Amino acid sequence: MNRYSSRRSRVSVGDSNRGGGRWQGAVALLLLIALIVTVVVALPAVRYQREAHAFFAERMLNECNEAKTRTASLSRTGGTSQASLALIRSKVYAMQLLNQADASLAGTGTMIPESTFTTLMATVENYISRTTLGAADTGDLQTELSTELDALEVQLSALQ
Repeated sequence: MNRYSSRRSRVSVGDSNRGGGRWQGAVALLLLIALIVTVVVALPAVRYQREAHAFFAERMLNECNEAKTRTASLSRTGGTSQASLALIRSKVYAMQLLNQADASLAGTGTMIPESTFTTLMATVENYISRTTLGAADTGDLQTELSTELDALEVQLSALQ
């Protein structure tokens, strides 16, 4: 009886090992399928993120160029149109929103430091307030605004 029971336990142990190998193969197959599905799903998302980043950078560069064009057309002697300054402010604000949208989509930092837009907005607001008060000489503000927009254009060009 002792001999029979030991033989049976060996056969039983061998059967369970073969079944375990089958489970291991099934688990490995499921993991492989999960990996393939993850890659297939993730690739379009990564491509979309790259395309969106390029779109945001290009759009920001367009807004910057339009703001530079408007800045160049401003009068240096105080005859500046409030509408032109408001348009420049809207261009700076649009660039700031595009910058934030890209950061939100990418889940990383912004393309352009937020301080750049804060400085630009402060310069535009200062320009607007000076022309509202009827200041005769705004050439220094026009130069400052042009310089800041030129620096932003260099940063944006480097992103493309």
